[in-house]
Amino acid sequence: MSSINYSKGPSYKAIPQFGGYTLASTLRWTPALTYWGVGSLIGAIFLIEGIPRTRRDILQKIPVIGSYWIDNTPESDKPF
Repeated sequence: MSSINYSKGPSYKAIPQFGGYTLASTLRWTPALTYWGVGSLIGAIFLIEGIPRTRRDILQKIPVIGSYWIDNTPESDKPF
């Protein structure tokens, strides 16, 4: 049996990680999580837009599209 003697063994380096996630895995998941987050935010806005306080306090204060949620219906035409 012949044995091979290596003069230098393999070098090991510790990969920096935070909470078990490395920089490479974080960068790989960032775009997908961003799309899911933005989609969830848009879905939540559409679900809560029927609540008057949400419409008045949050949605009407959005700079460009806030005027969409302003109700210009006269009080005499509102059923409730």
